[in-house]
Amino acid sequence: MGTILCFGDSITFGEGYNGGWCGHLKKWFEILKDDNKVYNLGIGGQKSSELLERFDVETKARLRFKKPTDVYTTIIAIGTNDAKYNESVSDQNILVTEEEFKNNILELIRKAKTFRQKVAFLGLPPVDESKTLIPSYNRTILSNERMSRFNNIIKECCKKENLPFLDLNKIILKKDYKSLLEDGLHPDGKGYRFIFTKVRGFMKKNDLLP
Repeated sequence: MGTILCFGDSITFGEGYNGGWCGHLKKWFEILKDDNKVYNLGIGGQKSSELLERFDVETKARLRFKKPTDVYTTIIAIGTNDAKYNESVSDQNILVTEEEFKNNILELIRKAKTFRQKVAFLGLPPVDESKTLIPSYNRTILSNERMSRFNNIIKECCKKENLPFLDLNKIILKKDYKSLLEDGLHPDGKGYRFIFTKVRGFMKKNDLLP
């Protein structure tokens, strides 16, 4: 049996689009072999600190009946909510410092490695600033410059810990990415499908399929 745990926020959850990229992964992976499973563990609005609080419990619950011969992979896609500003672009209005975020990512890696599974991270997709620089949900805003900085923190942590990293920020910026967004932040159906194809190829290339 192969199991894939997908941790993240609303982009992982994919509300409104059949589970988003994770839903596509589930449909594709679970028909490859009997008992294959994909768990969508995305929760909208979550930051890396909140994912840390539930990571051990969520992982243990999904692997409760794991056999010694079973193989599983953890995919982590977190950071968009960490990168937000509160009401305006200012160093005084950040929600999470870069140092805090880096420490959280390293702690997530440490926790994941204790379960002795394959681990990989996804980068942060870019946003349409014409929509995300206007205060919206909870009066927060997002800039691509800050998203890029947080994306690079994940990339550097993965390099340090020798873990695979899919740089969605770099990949999607090469596309007409605004046409792949529903609301300036979350992908639409085409966007989620595009991310899935990149995740599937990434997992095959890096031997991440259980």
